[in-house]
Amino acid sequence: MPLTTGLFALALIMTPPGGETASTVRDLADAWVAGFADFDPLEARLWGVATDPDRLTGDVSPAETADWRRQQQAWLAELNRIDAAPLTATDRAIYINLRDRIETDLALETCHREFWPLNNFGGWHLNLENSLAIALETSGPDAERLEDWAGQIAARLSTDTAALETGLEHGYSVPRPVAMIVADQYDGLAAPDSPVAALPDGSDPALAAHWSDLFDTVIAPAFTRQATYIRDRYAPRARTDLSLSALPDGPACLVASVRRNVGIVMTPAELDALADRLQRTADARLSELGGRMWGLTDPVAVRERLQSLTDDDAELGGEAEIIAAVQAETDRLIAVSAPYFPPLPEQQVDVVAYSAIEREGMTASYRPSNDGDFAGTYFLNPDEPRMQTRRSMAAVTSHEVAPGHHMQAMIARAAGSAGSEPPHPILTIGFNNAFVEGWAHYAETLAFEEGLLSDSDRTALDFWADFGEAIAIETRFQTGEADEAATRQAVLDRRGTPDADPSSADIPLYWMSVMPAQLFSYGLGAETLYRLRDRARDALGDRFDYPTFHRLVLEDGSVPLWWIEEKVDAWIASSGADAD
Repeated sequence: MPLTTGLFALALIMTPPGGETASTVRDLADAWVAGFADFDPLEARLWGVATDPDRLTGDVSPAETADWRRQQQAWLAELNRIDAAPLTATDRAIYINLRDRIETDLALETCHREFWPLNNFGGWHLNLENSLAIALETSGPDAERLEDWAGQIAARLSTDTAALETGLEHGYSVPRPVAMIVADQYDGLAAPDSPVAALPDGSDPALAAHWSDLFDTVIAPAFTRQATYIRDRYAPRARTDLSLSALPDGPACLVASVRRNVGIVMTPAELDALADRLQRTADARLSELGGRMWGLTDPVAVRERLQSLTDDDAELGGEAEIIAAVQAETDRLIAVSAPYFPPLPEQQVDVVAYSAIEREGMTASYRPSNDGDFAGTYFLNPDEPRMQTRRSMAAVTSHEVAPGHHMQAMIARAAGSAGSEPPHPILTIGFNNAFVEGWAHYAETLAFEEGLLSDSDRTALDFWADFGEAIAIETRFQTGEADEAATRQAVLDRRGTPDADPSSADIPLYWMSVMPAQLFSYGLGAETLYRLRDRARDALGDRFDYPTFHRLVLEDGSVPLWWIEEKVDAWIASSGADAD
């Protein structure tokens, strides 16, 4: 079906000569959000965007993807006619978010991700349970709608098959082991205990029985067919090399993936320089910590001492104990983080274990509530070692909840809700990974620097010991400079387990292969944010305060990092201090 043609036409009609009005920016942002919800409702629901209740999965076929790109190119042409300087702060934030999203999305065309849509970490099938639950809550389901949804799931799988075949014809595929993992996940979705096999408890009994029948006759067979196709027909023809260098235009795809994740164009040489800079930062922090704790200022010696320590991290018991401990730590960190942020209403974060098919390679994630309230859900993998010990669990929780992703989402929600209207959806969609993951990585440093964790010094050592190394490892891997064996060894060395089984490093390599450059966003974003924090703190002295700094960083949503730098420098200048 055509994508938002009517909405786009409306935006053009409403655009005055020159297009230099806030209403034009908002009209274009409205049109983009509506188009996004129509093109990929599964992903849109993940970010709380209202979607058509009759469209569960959407159509992301190569043809529809091409149409979506053409729409975005037209919107970008409209944005190019607008002078953003006179806009208010909120409208300029909308403009910047919209422009950044379109430009980074268009840059990814060189990767042709529509031809290799399988993803064992962030594939649409892993979001199906969550999206289905949201759709059920908002749509008022009836039998006909449930039948449509079941048909859409089956059609989406057929669309994927056609796209995968086209990709193979043009030299694009996911790596063979990744394809096999996704096939296993599809089998899990087809099983009787599938997370989508039944409607939630409390559903109308007749509708629940109807959905169960649809699952048995339409949904489960479709997932089983897809798993069989992948194993028997696709995987044997899929690429065996994991890096982007095995794809057509692999180097260009790497640059585009970096642009998508961090918001700027960076060549491999510039990435190496960035990795060196982050390494120097990490060494300086390790030298400071090692000198204070052990009288060691050589970062190499500090790393060696750290690796030689007996791990005294208290182990947690089974899944129930892990969930209870994480919930208690979640509640505690929200409370102790509160003084570092502007005041917020009472908050609630519920801790939930991933379903079995979501646990492969995943540690934890956070999703804000779709109701616009100050709540969210913290998903975790109780089988992951980092969630099974108290110190590492607390570090993960500081990243995902407080002062991390939960506070990130809630400050943006509070800032946008300060007036009579809620924030524009474009401000709450977390597309800029350098901002989103950079903030959460920065939040980890805030937690141990400010003593919010029970073992802050050891957590700080663990953090800085491998800070930024992922950029150098992945750059060399994606360009082919380092082969898979060398990359696995680099991962093991980074973990401090150089003699471990090389296959234990497979998951990071699979992550790089299907989500290229995503790992870059953590170190680059965090380094930018604490550099800006230190700049403001040095310039303002006693006038610096964390609530103001964090409001400036978070209030506009997922903006490019250069926009935050402009705001922080303006704060410094307005306070009568130098930015140097």
